Amino acid sequence: MSQPRMRLSEKVARARLSEYRARVPVLYALLIFNMAFLSLSDAAAGRRAVCLGATAFFAIFAIIRLGRWRRLPVDSLTHADIRSELRRASVMVCVLGLGGLALALWLYPGVTGPSEPVNAFVGLTIASVVYLLSPAPATAYTAICLIMGPYCLAMLIYGDDDQRLLACNFAALAGVLFFAVRIYVREFTRAAIDAHRARRRADVAHDLYRRNSELARTDPLTGLPNRRSFFDRLERLAAGGGETHFALGVLDLDTFKAVNDMFGHAAGDELLRGVADRLLAHGDRGVWAARLGGDEFGVIFFGDSSDEELALRASRLLDDVRAFSLADRAEVRAEASLGLAAWPRHGDSATALFEHADCALYHAKETRRGAAVVFTAEIDAGLRRRRMIERRLRQVEFFDRIDVAFHPIVDVRSGRIVCLEALARWTDEELGVVRPDEFIPVCEQNNLMAPLTLAVMRRAFAQARGWSAPTRVAINLSAQDLGSDRAVLDMIAAIRSAGLGPDRVTLEITETTLIANFDRAARALTTLKALGARIALDDFGNGYSALRYVRALPLDEIKIDKSLTEDVVGDARARKLLQSILALCINLDIDVVVEGVETERQVEALRGIGCLRMQGYYFTKPLAAPDAAALIARESAPAIAG
Repeated sequence: MSQPRMRLSEKVARARLSEYRARVPVLYALLIFNMAFLSLSDAAAGRRAVCLGATAFFAIFAIIRLGRWRRLPVDSLTHADIRSELRRASVMVCVLGLGGLALALWLYPGVTGPSEPVNAFVGLTIASVVYLLSPAPATAYTAICLIMGPYCLAMLIYGDDDQRLLACNFAALAGVLFFAVRIYVREFTRAAIDAHRARRRADVAHDLYRRNSELARTDPLTGLPNRRSFFDRLERLAAGGGETHFALGVLDLDTFKAVNDMFGHAAGDELLRGVADRLLAHGDRGVWAARLGGDEFGVIFFGDSSDEELALRASRLLDDVRAFSLADRAEVRAEASLGLAAWPRHGDSATALFEHADCALYHAKETRRGAAVVFTAEIDAGLRRRRMIERRLRQVEFFDRIDVAFHPIVDVRSGRIVCLEALARWTDEELGVVRPDEFIPVCEQNNLMAPLTLAVMRRAFAQARGWSAPTRVAINLSAQDLGSDRAVLDMIAAIRSAGLGPDRVTLEITETTLIANFDRAARALTTLKALGARIALDDFGNGYSALRYVRALPLDEIKIDKSLTEDVVGDARARKLLQSILALCINLDIDVVVEGVETERQVEALRGIGCLRMQGYYFTKPLAAPDAAALIARESAPAIAG
């Protein structure tokens, strides 16, 4: 027999035993009633005391057996145990049947045949007992054979014609009972099988529902709870009031985008899984984590901690995250920043708490990248100001209020200005002077960089038309400028209508701009280069500095980040590195500009290794438009350099 069929027969046997156990109390009650009826009838005259004693003995026996049946753990029995219990029931029925038969025959009145009470006792008892025993067919068949067979035989031998006729009637009744039990067993088995299959279908449906529920609340890549699960738990914790102490953290991977774009999605997925494993390892330290999406994770720190203790716990978690590196690229590590807000002192609702933790994360990424920052009142004030900035940015007249300042690039050989980099400036009637590091990130997050760049272009070109010399003007581009065909067409139209030659326009890009979508950015830059504009790679050396950008892009100029020039005076290795970059650019016919020059000694050191174009506060800070025009008019660049 196959294993599934064996399991099915076990289910049927268990159902039979369970139904049999349910009917045993009725069976015993019926037998006791019938025995008492027989003991009090005329058939027991002269023997009533013995009959009543037998009835009392059976009642005690029935109570003991009922106690055992009640304690029997049918659901936990093995198949062998179930079969054993059914066999034991058959044996017990044999004993009881023989006892009942002995009692009936003992009351047999002799040649006149059994009296009507005895006949009624036997007939009613066997019919009722067989019905009640039908869940256990072997037991029912045993009862029919042991009781009806001998009794009918006695009636045929010792009875008169009427008794013999009654014996035939009892024999026919036995046959009917056999047939009825057979039909019952077949229908019961079918019902048990149907019930078993229905339960199986229900179990499968329940498992599917449970699995779907788990999938709906689990991130498939990392195995962590997903965003929905995170916010459900956060809402439940917040609904508990101030009795539950916890802190909410929002963790963002600083290196994920660069890793994903430079090494591929498989490396990015490996990084996410590695960070998830590190977060899970802190589960026994009162930390619960979920993936919110992309490279962002939600972290809940349980326990009542001060801001200092919370920052320390979070810093230890970040240390563990940073310890992870890619399997085949040990130099690529998981750098992350974390914003924190504690319940209930930093927020009285789940929404407020998450918003404040996210604000602390933003502050960390802007000012303390790679650190854990706890929400404070100062950060809250910054958040309110940021909201006001965002509100003002969404007003149509914002771009009409944008002004520009110019930061000169100087050729140190002649001391003359060769280019002026246009920088966005904004003074608002409500907010006052708004720094670029305040409003530009908000523009980026709200997809407003393209109109901002266009506004800066138009202001800068309008100023450049009035300069007394054909000095170039440089415009900084963002990823949004190069990621939209519409934005590229708008820039082309602005350059063509500027009243300047396209060769007077330099368009500056950063590696961050390129990482967003390199192929699309490269196509846009090629189009702008074909127009006649110059292309410059800004902040070279601040990041991965992938040389593929230098090879693949139509560059006219590279601007070396100040991080590579800070130690140029006292560090020979820094000078050699700059010399190597300079030699590379000379071989590729690319101009070099060094940024962040602040001292005369830096100027001399850079000039000594061949860097001739520089930009920095040593020469001048960014100038307002009238001051820049006056500087060009005076042609006093040598005085600036000297």
